[in-house]
Amino acid sequence: MISTQGNLLRSQNSNAERPLMMLSTIVARAKIANLTQAILHREETSMRRVDEYQDYVQYSICGTSLQVFGRYGIGLQLYFLFVKQITMLFFLLSVLSIYAMMNNYVGNGFKGIFAKQKLTYFTLANQQGVSSFETDLEAAEKVIPLCEKNLERLWIVDFIMSFMFLGFILSYAWLSKKTILQTEGKNFTITDFAIEAEGFPPGISSEEVHEYFSVYGDIAEIYLSRIYEGKLPKYKKIYEMANEIGVEKKSGNRRSSRRMSGTINIFDNKIVLDKTHDELDIDKVFVVFETIKAKQNCLEDNRVKHFSNLFYGKKSITRATNYKVKTTNPLNPSDILWENMEYTYFDLLKVRIPIFILTITIILLSFMIIYVIKSYYNSIPTNDDCKKILIPEMGINSAQNVLKSQKEIDCYCKQQNLDNLISDSRLADYCSNYIESYYTLSLINFTVSFCIVIVNYILRIVIGILSKYERFRGKTEKQNYILGSMFLLTFFNTALTTLLVNSDLGSSMFGLKGKYSDITREWYDDVGYTITVTMAVSIFSPHLVNLFLLYPIGIIKRKLFYRCFKSQYKLNKFFRGPRFEISHNIAQILVVIFTSYFYSSGMPFLNMICFVALFICYWCNKILILRHYRTPPIYSYNLNTRIIYLLPFIVVFHCCFSAIVYGSSEIFPSSFKIDDETGFVVPEKVGILERFAKNPGIANIFILGLCLIVIAALRNFNKIFVRFSEYTKVSNVNNDKKTFTELKEAGLLNGLSTYNIYENPKYKYLILALDSVAKKHKRIIHKIDINMNDEEDEEGSPPVTDHQNIDVCFKPSPRIKSNSPIIEFPYSEENYT
Repeated sequence: MISTQGNLLRSQNSNAERPLMMLSTIVARAKIANLTQAILHREETSMRRVDEYQDYVQYSICGTSLQVFGRYGIGLQLYFLFVKQITMLFFLLSVLSIYAMMNNYVGNGFKGIFAKQKLTYFTLANQQGVSSFETDLEAAEKVIPLCEKNLERLWIVDFIMSFMFLGFILSYAWLSKKTILQTEGKNFTITDFAIEAEGFPPGISSEEVHEYFSVYGDIAEIYLSRIYEGKLPKYKKIYEMANEIGVEKKSGNRRSSRRMSGTINIFDNKIVLDKTHDELDIDKVFVVFETIKAKQNCLEDNRVKHFSNLFYGKKSITRATNYKVKTTNPLNPSDILWENMEYTYFDLLKVRIPIFILTITIILLSFMIIYVIKSYYNSIPTNDDCKKILIPEMGINSAQNVLKSQKEIDCYCKQQNLDNLISDSRLADYCSNYIESYYTLSLINFTVSFCIVIVNYILRIVIGILSKYERFRGKTEKQNYILGSMFLLTFFNTALTTLLVNSDLGSSMFGLKGKYSDITREWYDDVGYTITVTMAVSIFSPHLVNLFLLYPIGIIKRKLFYRCFKSQYKLNKFFRGPRFEISHNIAQILVVIFTSYFYSSGMPFLNMICFVALFICYWCNKILILRHYRTPPIYSYNLNTRIIYLLPFIVVFHCCFSAIVYGSSEIFPSSFKIDDETGFVVPEKVGILERFAKNPGIANIFILGLCLIVIAALRNFNKIFVRFSEYTKVSNVNNDKKTFTELKEAGLLNGLSTYNIYENPKYKYLILALDSVAKKHKRIIHKIDINMNDEEDEEGSPPVTDHQNIDVCFKPSPRIKSNSPIIEFPYSEENYT
């Protein structure tokens, strides 16, 4: 189907034929709340299928395939695909981790020190070792062959798991790319045919745009995006207030409507625009071609021009025009935030730099809080401290006579078994201070984990609030920002803060210095336990909280409090499900995966915790999105692309930590010596470079090399996929046979089928309010000009002052807060008819 230029121009100018929606009309069309309409609105805005009787029916939870989610956006389908695939991977890793856990459990590494947490017996800390108070060098060296044998078994299993993880990354990248092409071949959107162009003069017409792009193929639609000077959100408040006044009048509450009514100064350029929508300057142009091939030709031609400009210095002049046009793939119209399209990169920096400083400050405060909490434990002697005191083995009677200082008593009690401390009353009384410290330590570790979870939750709220002020061009771009910010900040807070707080890096910064210079046995009992508790909390939060708390609360609220709303619009909003925060969920999942696999070589049970957390996350979110959440916007595959790029760095972090823990001289010693000060046997210390020179280190270096290859392959994955997959050729051929107009008329396009803002259900009414105020503004100005001219002709007549006694529109009275929240508009015009 060929679209003529005349049809295009009539389409662009159709808004000139629209009847003017005055603010008084908005008041008259306001609708009083109706429960049936609100229930219907919830069904319309939730993921529901329509049966043969045209009734809304819920999808089956277990029987709903991932292809069904693809109908609501490829980004949603890829999210569930990723969670499902990564859950299967960690199930396999958990099975392999059983061997490592049992190998650790049968060891006797805590013979010389006291293990405070039972989970420590499943970590590398419990590997066979030499007592901390051993004095026989020859006896200690007999343990070395057994340690090396266990080490060899463990690093080989760990090597297999890392290799499996890299294989998963490549296979998932292939599967997701194939899914994208399959979905694009079945579920078309307007973005498959459209391009976004910028660089045209602000006064260009649709005819000139059509002439510029018609050489690439038939054009179905042209939309000229406008510059709203940052005032578009003002009209949300204007429309909302007019609607509220209409509801109050229809409900018979005249007093309330008089209190809410007033006038707004439309001469104030800080509040309103004095031009109608079509008179505003043009910012960007959206062109929808009839075929995908035409779009590809346009984008490819633009790439060639920019390439030649870069290397040959040619001017970007096309077909005897002076337009230096840049074309890109556009956002979906349902994804676009039109009020932010006009802002430049430098405008965004002015807002984002202070927000970045604020979020970093929150992380630093979290770091300081955890350091202060953990500093209490520094008063309890460590295993190295007790070595210097030289407490020999003795009974309780001798200890009471010989040991005087509290530090000596604590070191003596540290060597005792927990069961003995509890069962022997005399020993329990003598070690009461140490037992109290033991329970205090457990409380401290739990408190630190709790603080980490709380700070992560605060970060989630803060980033969500601050993202509203960052002027994103689209919802997907906003989700990308939230994903990146949430992941980096929460991963640092979850996985690295506890590690850094307890690390002694050789020099203190601002007086902050931890107590562990290496990954020792006590490190697992202290820091490892804190990380484990934090990961265990991820099993329940936030998925189970949403399913078993917020979901039933929402049902109860809708049954009990629907009478509190007089406006149909507000009741609809109350009944509509909450948003599915896909970026928050992806960030949470990535933090769990990164943290668990980061430390899994030393604490293999973290792989099991991660598997359980992912399994629960998948099913909880599937239930909630089919029963609780509203239908999400059509997210692109950009979120999935970012996930794929991040996955190799999980293996990078894991390999670095593995080389350090497998090279620990205390757990896997290669030689011993007699300490000159204490006379005890101590292992020879091993540096970082020496650890990478051992067999586990070499294996991890090999995996790191594979990581670099995988990262390079992912950066060029599209070319690799096209070369080795015949599916893309079939897909492109089939796509070229379907035109945009045919798909639109057949109702086969997902989401909005036009970029025209007058047909966007979220923006159409506030744009009509904009036109109403602008035209009213012009009439008032025209009337004032006439009166001014009459005043000049009739000398002595009283002057007319600005907009005296002219009721233009409505605004809140001084009693109502001016910073009331902006409310989204309904999805359908029927709510106001």
